[in-house]
Amino acid sequence: MALLEFHDPRIQRFEQWWKRPATDADRFNGAICGGVAGFWLGALGLVVLESPSASLIEIALGAASGIAAGIVVGRRFPKASILIFSPLTFFGISPG
Repeated sequence: MALLEFHDPRIQRFEQWWKRPATDADRFNGAICGGVAGFWLGALGLVVLESPSASLIEIALGAASGIAAGIVVGRRFPKASILIFSPLTFFGISPG
């Protein structure tokens, strides 16, 4: 029971945030998360699915299309994209 009491304020804050209408700040953050995640999905997805010998122009076009799609999705569904794309936003960043 103590574990539920420990998490209860965070769960309540999340529920309040989720139920509120999306603000401009949520849409901006969603677009940023979507754009960065779209870059990783577009560039690395193309290299993995296409072939390792993909040209730099193809990789750049894949990254650019991923960024554009991520921004559109982030603006349209800001809260869901923040939750889903946040781990991909920090992909490739390491403390060492």
